[in-house]
Amino acid sequence: MVLIILVLSGCNQEKAEAVKVAAENFRSDAIVALNGMNYLFDQNVSVVRLSNEEEIESVVNDLNSIENVDDINSTLLDFWSDEADIGQASKSSIDSEFDNLKSQYYKFEAIFSSLEKGSYFAKDAVKKAEKYAIDLTLQLINFSRVIQDNDFRFASRRVLIIERMKVARLEPNEGLRNELLKNVAREFVELRLEEKKAKDETIRQCLKAAESGRVVAELIKDYDKMNVSDILSSIKSSMNFAAEITGGNENITGLLTKFEGVESTIKDDPYWKVVLEQDIIKN
Repeated sequence: MVLIILVLSGCNQEKAEAVKVAAENFRSDAIVALNGMNYLFDQNVSVVRLSNEEEIESVVNDLNSIENVDDINSTLLDFWSDEADIGQASKSSIDSEFDNLKSQYYKFEAIFSSLEKGSYFAKDAVKKAEKYAIDLTLQLINFSRVIQDNDFRFASRRVLIIERMKVARLEPNEGLRNELLKNVAREFVELRLEEKKAKDETIRQCLKAAESGRVVAELIKDYDKMNVSDILSSIKSSMNFAAEITGGNENITGLLTKFEGVESTIKDDPYWKVVLEQDIIKN
């Protein structure tokens, strides 16, 4: 009897360790996705950072354009100060929001890493992990739609391109002007492609992480019915599918449609419907 208990304990620990690895992979994939989103949002509000000499030149240009000397006042100085700080303030706010989002995924992983050996998948811990897994999976699917439905621009680089377009347009030599305009137009096209690539890659990463989360949730749900081989097989299949998602073989629209189906399946499933209605434990 003691031998049987030891063997079962060892098997359970191996199963738990396998699911723990899957949870770590989920957290890792999710953090990469959130970092990608963070980058897109930061770029959307980015401003051109001027050197001291460039800032001096900008102030001089503004002063030369002012017709009424009485307009040179403390309000103008405040405007210049705010203009220099507003981009960084927006970035700091965005970064803080994404730090909060990332903490959810670290908390999920911590459910597993904080459990002592032999106490893996105690009843309360299972339910807590299960609720986190399915909620965070659906969150990532929703994030992929948010990215798809919104435009993201590399704002500061666009501003620099606009300035170069103005300079090129004012070039008096026609041949040189055309060459400058062609170069800056090429730069804009390349930037637009880079913006699209960053957006598409982030959508793919969100869906890759969502697939990792879905598998973890299913492993927790069916934990008692599965052996170590079953769990490892599910993880391997998920990793292969995740590689296909980020590999670029399927277009973004097709992937989003596929995961809309995943979302509907989860929400319509009687088991998951009950889990989704539960209040998540905040500790």
